[in-house]
Amino acid sequence: MSRAPCAVVRPRVTSHESPRTIMYEIEAKVAISKPDFKRLQKELGKVAKFKGKSLKKDTYYDNPKKVFFRIRNEGRKNYLIIKEKGIEKGVEANLEMEWGIKDLNKFNKLLKKIGIKPAVQKTKKTEAYQLNGFNIELNYVAKLGYFLEIEKVVNAKTQIKKAKKDLLDIFRQFGYSQKDFEKKYYLELLQKI
Repeated sequence: MSRAPCAVVRPRVTSHESPRTIMYEIEAKVAISKPDFKRLQKELGKVAKFKGKSLKKDTYYDNPKKVFFRIRNEGRKNYLIIKEKGIEKGVEANLEMEWGIKDLNKFNKLLKKIGIKPAVQKTKKTEAYQLNGFNIELNYVAKLGYFLEIEKVVNAKTQIKKAKKDLLDIFRQFGYSQKDFEKKYYLELLQKI
């Protein structure tokens, strides 16, 4: 798998009613082996706070523009997540908005009626940890394998530079560097299968 230096920085707008707050999400991921997954479980168990396990099922939809969206099912909750992708100085910067969906069946009927069709599905089993204000996930993504994903959400652009430095430091703590970062979104990886 080809890797290139990349960290994601995206403004995140989150609400279940209407977008109100913009935050910036700094994120990177590394493809790892199953033995590394097991090693990281042990290491994280010693230094980080375990937050729980989850199963996330995402359905990505076809969209000819650079704006794309997905529906995420996480337990009994469903979310519509819309992203507008962009690249700034070699770093991905995406606007992200998220809303809760009360009736997924009705929402899917609406999408079908207006001609929007599912393109790719992603199933991700996650073990979540927290360390120094960062969310750390050990993920198994069906059809893709194991990943270490680290992210932090900040409230101001002035905090991005420090968050990126700290993100790199945490990756180094677990034996990875920026050259190991996966430069593609999960969606892009799944489309190549």
